[in-house]
Amino acid sequence: MSSFLGRILYAILGLAFVGYLAFQLEGLVFGSVLTLAEPQDGAHLRSGHVTVKGEARGVNTLDLNGRKIFTSEDGKFEEELILPYGFNIIQVTAEGRFGRKFNEQRMVYITGL
Repeated sequence: MSSFLGRILYAILGLAFVGYLAFQLEGLVFGSVLTLAEPQDGAHLRSGHVTVKGEARGVNTLDLNGRKIFTSEDGKFEEELILPYGFNIIQVTAEGRFGRKFNEQRMVYITGL
């Protein structure tokens, strides 16, 4: 009977170890993600008040035009920018857990009309 309990204990410990290993390797297996939902590239906007929305999962750092920003628990971010009239470039940069760099860029034109 004790041999049977020993096998069950080893099986439970083995499953716990495999689960922990899978959790730790999630970033390596699934990788990091950086997507920009708003604004659309090439957008002509009337106002210089621009909302930048997107998602960044599995990243260590996240910058918007050189300024550190943060994500919510589910990896989403939403930041406000005030841009001058004319042509503007919005740059979002992230660094993944394993040092890989990601860049997303949007070019927008503020018309003011």
